[in-house]
Amino acid sequence: KPFGDDPLPYIAQARQQHPWLAASDIGYLVTSYRAIDDIMRLDTKLTMPGEEIVGIMGAEGTGWGKFAVDQMLVSSGERHARLRGSASAAFGPGNVKRLRPVMRETVSAILDEWAPKGRFDFAEFAAQFPVRVMFALLGAPLDRLEEVVPNLEIHGESFNLEVEKMGIIEAGYQSLWRFVDELIAERGTAGGEGLLDVMIAANSAGQIDDTELRQLLILMLAAGYDTTKNLLILLMHSMIAHPEVYQRCADDFDYCKRVVKEQLRFATPSNTIRTGT
Repeated sequence: KPFGDDPLPYIAQARQQHPWLAASDIGYLVTSYRAIDDIMRLDTKLTMPGEEIVGIMGAEGTGWGKFAVDQMLVSSGERHARLRGSASAAFGPGNVKRLRPVMRETVSAILDEWAPKGRFDFAEFAAQFPVRVMFALLGAPLDRLEEVVPNLEIHGESFNLEVEKMGIIEAGYQSLWRFVDELIAERGTAGGEGLLDVMIAANSAGQIDDTELRQLLILMLAAGYDTTKNLLILLMHSMIAHPEVYQRCADDFDYCKRVVKEQLRFATPSNTIRTGT
Protein backbone atom coordinates (compact mmCIF):
# COMPACT_ATOMS: atom_id res chain seq x y z
CA LYS A 1 0.00 0.00 0.00
CA PRO A 2 2.77 2.58 0.69
CA PHE A 3 4.12 1.95 -2.82
CA GLY A 4 0.64 2.49 -4.28
CA ASP A 5 0.19 5.73 -2.35
CA ASP A 6 3.49 7.21 -3.56
CA PRO A 7 5.69 5.00 -5.77
CA LEU A 8 8.28 7.63 -6.73
CA PRO A 9 10.57 7.27 -3.66
CA TYR A 10 10.62 3.48 -4.14
CA ILE A 11 11.45 3.85 -7.84
CA ALA A 12 14.24 6.32 -7.01
CA GLN A 13 15.65 3.82 -4.50
CA ALA A 14 15.49 1.02 -7.08
CA ARG A 15 17.34 3.16 -9.63
CA GLN A 16 20.26 3.45 -7.21
CA GLN A 17 20.74 -0.31 -7.57
CA HIS A 18 20.06 -0.52 -11.32
CA PRO A 19 19.45 2.33 -13.79
CA TRP A 20 16.29 0.90 -15.35
CA LEU A 21 15.25 -2.51 -13.96
CA ALA A 22 13.88 -3.68 -10.59
CA ALA A 23 12.50 -6.99 -9.34
CA SER A 24 9.00 -7.30 -7.87
CA ASP A 25 6.71 -10.09 -6.69
CA ILE A 26 4.89 -10.14 -10.06
CA GLY A 27 7.94 -9.89 -12.32
CA TYR A 28 10.40 -7.21 -13.38
CA LEU A 29 9.56 -3.51 -13.19
CA VAL A 30 11.09 -1.17 -15.77
CA THR A 31 11.85 2.22 -14.20
CA SER A 32 13.41 4.17 -17.08
CA TYR A 33 11.36 6.09 -19.64
CA ARG A 34 13.84 5.32 -22.43
CA ALA A 35 13.98 1.62 -21.56
CA ILE A 36 10.18 1.45 -21.54
CA ASP A 37 10.09 3.19 -24.93
CA ASP A 38 12.55 0.63 -26.35
CA ILE A 39 10.72 -2.36 -24.86
CA MET A 40 7.29 -1.23 -26.02
CA ARG A 41 8.54 -1.38 -29.62
CA LEU A 42 9.35 -5.10 -29.39
CA ASP A 43 5.91 -6.17 -30.61
CA THR A 44 7.21 -9.37 -32.20
CA LYS A 45 8.95 -10.51 -29.01
CA LEU A 46 6.72 -9.28 -26.16
CA THR A 47 2.94 -9.51 -25.80
CA MET A 48 0.30 -8.54 -23.28
CA PRO A 49 -0.82 -11.50 -21.14
CA GLY A 50 -4.40 -12.66 -21.40
CA GLU A 51 -4.68 -16.31 -20.54
CA GLU A 52 -2.11 -15.89 -17.74
CA ILE A 53 -4.27 -13.24 -16.04
CA VAL A 54 -7.40 -15.35 -16.46
CA GLY A 55 -5.60 -18.28 -14.87
CA ILE A 56 -4.46 -16.22 -11.88
CA MET A 57 -8.00 -14.92 -11.37
CA GLY A 58 -9.65 -18.32 -11.84
CA ALA A 59 -11.85 -16.67 -14.47
CA GLU A 60 -12.01 -19.45 -17.05
CA GLY A 61 -15.48 -19.69 -18.59
CA THR A 62 -16.59 -16.22 -17.46
CA GLY A 63 -17.55 -13.26 -19.63
CA TRP A 64 -14.76 -11.17 -18.10
CA GLY A 65 -12.30 -14.00 -18.71
CA LYS A 66 -13.20 -14.13 -22.40
CA PHE A 67 -12.82 -10.34 -22.56
CA ALA A 68 -9.38 -10.50 -20.92
CA VAL A 69 -8.19 -12.98 -23.56
CA ASP A 70 -9.94 -11.53 -26.64
CA GLN A 71 -9.83 -7.76 -26.11
CA MET A 72 -8.09 -5.56 -28.67
CA LEU A 73 -5.20 -4.61 -26.36
CA VAL A 74 -4.18 -8.25 -26.02
CA SER A 75 -4.57 -8.99 -29.73
CA SER A 76 -1.73 -8.60 -32.22
CA GLY A 77 -1.06 -8.68 -35.92
CA GLU A 78 -3.98 -8.81 -38.35
CA ARG A 79 -6.64 -9.17 -35.67
CA HIS A 80 -5.43 -6.13 -33.75
CA ALA A 81 -5.37 -4.07 -36.95
CA ARG A 82 -8.87 -5.26 -37.88
CA LEU A 83 -10.36 -4.44 -34.47
CA ARG A 84 -8.63 -1.08 -34.26
CA GLY A 85 -9.66 -0.19 -37.79
CA SER A 86 -13.33 -0.77 -36.98
CA ALA A 87 -13.41 2.38 -34.86
CA SER A 88 -10.55 4.44 -36.30
CA ALA A 89 -12.79 6.32 -38.73
CA ALA A 90 -14.74 7.80 -35.84
CA PHE A 91 -11.52 9.25 -34.38
CA GLY A 92 -10.19 10.93 -37.52
CA PRO A 93 -9.08 14.61 -37.32
CA GLY A 94 -12.43 15.90 -38.60
CA ASN A 95 -14.49 13.91 -36.11
CA VAL A 96 -12.20 14.78 -33.20
CA LYS A 97 -12.50 18.48 -34.08
CA ARG A 98 -16.29 18.15 -34.01
CA LEU A 99 -16.04 16.72 -30.49
CA ARG A 100 -14.57 19.88 -28.98
CA PRO A 101 -17.95 21.63 -28.60
CA VAL A 102 -19.28 18.48 -26.92
CA MET A 103 -16.39 18.56 -24.44
CA ARG A 104 -16.90 22.26 -23.70
CA GLU A 105 -20.64 21.80 -23.24
CA THR A 106 -19.99 18.85 -20.92
CA VAL A 107 -17.57 20.87 -18.76
CA SER A 108 -20.03 23.77 -18.56
CA ALA A 109 -22.92 21.49 -17.62
CA ILE A 110 -20.95 19.84 -14.80
CA LEU A 111 -19.73 23.21 -13.46
CA ASP A 112 -23.31 24.51 -13.51
CA GLU A 113 -24.28 21.59 -11.28
CA TRP A 114 -21.50 22.44 -8.81
CA ALA A 115 -22.10 26.20 -8.66
CA PRO A 116 -25.14 26.13 -6.31
CA LYS A 117 -23.23 23.90 -3.86
CA GLY A 118 -20.68 26.61 -3.09
CA ARG A 119 -17.84 24.11 -3.25
CA PHE A 120 -15.98 22.04 -5.83
CA ASP A 121 -14.54 18.53 -5.69
CA PHE A 122 -12.11 18.16 -8.57
CA ALA A 123 -11.89 14.36 -8.22
CA GLU A 124 -15.65 14.07 -8.68
CA PHE A 125 -15.53 16.43 -11.64
CA ALA A 126 -12.72 14.38 -13.19
CA ALA A 127 -14.78 11.21 -12.76
CA GLN A 128 -17.87 12.73 -14.40
CA PHE A 129 -16.30 14.51 -17.37
CA PRO A 130 -14.85 11.62 -19.44
CA VAL A 131 -17.79 9.26 -19.04
CA ARG A 132 -20.27 11.99 -19.98
CA VAL A 133 -18.26 12.71 -23.14
CA MET A 134 -18.23 8.99 -23.95
CA PHE A 135 -22.00 8.87 -23.43
CA ALA A 136 -22.36 11.80 -25.84
CA LEU A 137 -20.15 10.02 -28.39
CA LEU A 138 -22.29 6.91 -28.17
CA GLY A 139 -25.60 8.74 -27.96
CA ALA A 140 -26.33 7.07 -24.61
CA PRO A 141 -28.87 8.62 -22.21
CA LEU A 142 -27.31 10.40 -19.23
CA ASP A 143 -29.92 8.97 -16.88
CA ARG A 144 -28.03 5.66 -17.07
CA LEU A 145 -24.80 7.15 -15.70
CA GLU A 146 -25.63 6.22 -12.12
CA GLU A 147 -25.99 2.59 -13.20
CA VAL A 148 -22.92 2.42 -15.42
CA VAL A 149 -20.23 4.36 -13.50
CA PRO A 150 -19.92 1.92 -10.54
CA ASN A 151 -19.44 -0.94 -12.99
CA LEU A 152 -16.75 1.03 -14.83
CA GLU A 153 -14.98 1.52 -11.49
CA ILE A 154 -15.11 -2.23 -10.87
CA HIS A 155 -13.87 -2.94 -14.39
CA GLY A 156 -11.02 -0.48 -13.97
CA GLU A 157 -9.82 -2.43 -10.94
CA SER A 158 -10.31 -5.83 -12.54
CA PHE A 159 -6.68 -6.19 -13.64
CA ASN A 160 -5.29 -5.59 -10.14
CA LEU A 161 -5.24 -9.40 -9.76
CA GLU A 162 -7.37 -9.39 -6.59
CA VAL A 163 -8.78 -12.91 -6.85
CA GLU A 164 -11.28 -12.39 -4.03
CA LYS A 165 -13.09 -9.76 -6.11
CA MET A 166 -13.75 -12.04 -9.09
CA GLY A 167 -17.45 -12.34 -8.24
CA ILE A 168 -18.16 -8.61 -8.37
CA ILE A 169 -15.85 -8.19 -11.37
CA GLU A 170 -17.91 -10.69 -13.38
CA ALA A 171 -21.20 -9.15 -12.22
CA GLY A 172 -19.96 -5.69 -13.24
CA TYR A 173 -18.81 -6.97 -16.62
CA GLN A 174 -22.17 -8.60 -17.30
CA SER A 175 -23.92 -5.34 -16.40
CA LEU A 176 -21.72 -3.42 -18.88
CA TRP A 177 -22.41 -6.08 -21.53
CA ARG A 178 -26.17 -5.65 -21.09
CA PHE A 179 -25.79 -1.86 -21.30
CA VAL A 180 -23.88 -1.86 -24.61
CA ASP A 181 -26.10 -4.63 -26.00
CA GLU A 182 -29.16 -2.46 -25.34
CA LEU A 183 -27.46 0.56 -26.93
CA ILE A 184 -26.78 -1.43 -30.08
CA ALA A 185 -30.33 -2.73 -30.24
CA GLU A 186 -31.81 0.74 -29.71
CA ARG A 187 -29.59 2.30 -32.40
CA GLY A 188 -30.28 -0.35 -35.00
CA THR A 189 -28.69 0.01 -38.44
CA ALA A 190 -29.99 3.44 -39.45
CA GLY A 191 -26.49 4.72 -40.19
CA GLY A 192 -24.69 7.89 -39.17
CA GLU A 193 -21.23 9.29 -38.42
CA GLY A 194 -21.13 8.82 -34.66
CA LEU A 195 -18.83 6.35 -32.92
CA LEU A 196 -21.54 3.77 -32.32
CA ASP A 197 -22.85 4.13 -35.89
CA VAL A 198 -19.37 3.59 -37.35
CA MET A 199 -18.85 0.46 -35.26
CA ILE A 200 -22.29 -0.95 -36.06
CA ALA A 201 -21.49 -0.39 -39.74
CA ALA A 202 -18.22 -2.30 -39.31
CA ASN A 203 -20.20 -5.12 -37.71
CA SER A 204 -22.76 -5.13 -40.54
CA ALA A 205 -19.93 -5.23 -43.09
CA GLY A 206 -18.39 -8.28 -41.40
CA GLN A 207 -15.27 -6.45 -40.20
CA ILE A 208 -16.04 -7.34 -36.58
CA ASP A 209 -18.44 -9.92 -35.19
CA ASP A 210 -21.18 -9.38 -32.60
CA THR A 211 -19.00 -10.29 -29.61
CA GLU A 212 -16.10 -8.13 -30.79
CA LEU A 213 -18.44 -5.15 -31.23
CA ARG A 214 -19.64 -5.39 -27.64
CA GLN A 215 -16.16 -6.02 -26.25
CA LEU A 216 -14.82 -2.97 -28.09
CA LEU A 217 -17.57 -0.75 -26.69
CA ILE A 218 -16.88 -1.96 -23.16
CA LEU A 219 -13.14 -1.37 -23.68
CA MET A 220 -13.76 2.17 -24.96
CA LEU A 221 -16.09 3.05 -22.10
CA ALA A 222 -13.72 1.65 -19.49
CA ALA A 223 -10.53 3.09 -21.00
CA GLY A 224 -12.11 6.47 -21.71
CA TYR A 225 -13.41 6.68 -18.17
CA ASP A 226 -10.56 5.33 -16.09
CA THR A 227 -7.49 6.69 -17.87
CA THR A 228 -8.89 10.18 -18.49
CA LYS A 229 -10.17 10.49 -14.95
CA ASN A 230 -6.83 9.50 -13.48
CA LEU A 231 -4.85 11.67 -15.90
CA LEU A 232 -6.87 14.73 -14.85
CA ILE A 233 -6.36 13.96 -11.16
CA LEU A 234 -2.61 13.38 -11.60
CA LEU A 235 -2.38 16.58 -13.62
CA MET A 236 -4.12 18.60 -10.91
CA HIS A 237 -1.81 17.06 -8.31
CA SER A 238 1.18 18.26 -10.33
CA MET A 239 -0.32 21.74 -10.76
CA ILE A 240 -0.89 22.11 -7.03
CA ALA A 241 2.73 21.08 -6.44
CA HIS A 242 3.92 23.59 -9.09
CA PRO A 243 1.68 26.67 -8.88
CA GLU A 244 3.92 28.68 -11.21
CA VAL A 245 3.26 26.12 -13.97
CA TYR A 246 -0.46 26.16 -13.15
CA GLN A 247 -0.57 29.96 -13.52
CA ARG A 248 1.29 29.91 -16.82
CA CYS A 249 -1.13 27.29 -18.16
CA ALA A 250 -3.96 29.77 -17.57
CA ASP A 251 -2.15 32.40 -19.64
CA ASP A 252 -0.51 30.31 -22.39
CA PHE A 253 -2.60 27.66 -24.15
CA ASP A 254 0.28 26.23 -26.21
CA TYR A 255 2.35 25.85 -23.05
CA CYS A 256 -0.62 24.15 -21.39
CA LYS A 257 -0.75 21.54 -24.17
CA ARG A 258 2.95 20.79 -23.63
CA VAL A 259 2.34 20.39 -19.90
CA VAL A 260 -0.37 17.81 -20.54
CA LYS A 261 1.96 15.83 -22.81
CA GLU A 262 4.72 15.97 -20.21
CA GLN A 263 2.29 14.79 -17.53
CA LEU A 264 1.52 11.74 -19.64
CA ARG A 265 5.24 11.00 -19.89
CA PHE A 266 6.06 11.74 -16.26
CA ALA A 267 3.15 10.04 -14.47
CA THR A 268 0.96 8.03 -16.80
CA PRO A 269 -2.47 6.91 -15.55
CA SER A 270 -1.95 3.51 -17.13
CA ASN A 271 0.55 0.72 -16.93
CA THR A 272 1.06 -2.41 -18.95
CA ILE A 273 2.43 -5.88 -18.53
CA ARG A 274 4.49 -7.63 -21.19
CA THR A 275 5.51 -11.28 -21.37
CA GLY A 276 8.00 -12.96 -23.67
CA THR A 277 6.87 -15.07 -26.62
